[in-house]
Amino acid sequence: MKRLLKSILLGLMLVAPVSAGQLLKQSTATQVDLKFVDATDGVTAETALTVTTFDCNLIKHADSGMTNVALTVTTAGGGGNDAAHIADGIYSLELTATDTGTLGRLDLYCQCSGAVPFEMHYTVAAAEVYDSLITDIGSIDDYWEYATASIGTAGGIGLQLKTNVTPHLTVPRAADYADFTFEMVDATDGVTLETGLTVTCNVSKDGAALAACTNGVTEIGSGLYKTTIAAADLTADEVWLRFTAAGARRVSWKLRTQR
Repeated sequence: MKRLLKSILLGLMLVAPVSAGQLLKQSTATQVDLKFVDATDGVTAETALTVTTFDCNLIKHADSGMTNVALTVTTAGGGGNDAAHIADGIYSLELTATDTGTLGRLDLYCQCSGAVPFEMHYTVAAAEVYDSLITDIGSIDDYWEYATASIGTAGGIGLQLKTNVTPHLTVPRAADYADFTFEMVDATDGVTLETGLTVTCNVSKDGAALAACTNGVTEIGSGLYKTTIAAADLTADEVWLRFTAAGARRVSWKLRTQR
């Protein structure tokens, strides 16, 4: 199950940077680049602009609406939104931790007399997400820990994945499958391992109504339980198993049989 969820998260990690624009770390000061070219020909780099005349605005997007923040641009060392020419019409501009404090889309618009207005769009990501994607992209475990941190909280991505993703397995057809092991957790928080349960096993074969499994369920310990799936329960192409117990979350498995 954990391997399956990690695979899904890895896919999300690889897609996110492509579709989200430039990524910024939440509540972290950073430097962004501005490119100014001549307003007349649209080509010539403007290398001698007075940074204190930059008219820059940030648009923060949140669930509650958009917020416009006017930046006071200063020379290097002069304040929170320092700016300086780097080379070939490219200027650095510092965004403060407050500027990047809102998760989601962040738009930057800057203009200066004699230059073509500049705009850039960013996505502000939570520190854990940013670090997993940029700083520590080699470790999916960090992202897994972030996603499952709120696994017991309504709306949390970890809880949604654990609740809505049904694991599946390919097994031999019409043959006993011994020591099929699964975990039972608390119905409320979705995390606490439940022991001492009386677990009921039901099976549905090729879309038929649920019926009692041939064999019962035995407790192993530490929230783990096991059963032997009988050959009689594996005589269909697609088999659904459902394990239930009072006070615990339902566990479902989809099995495909192989002749």
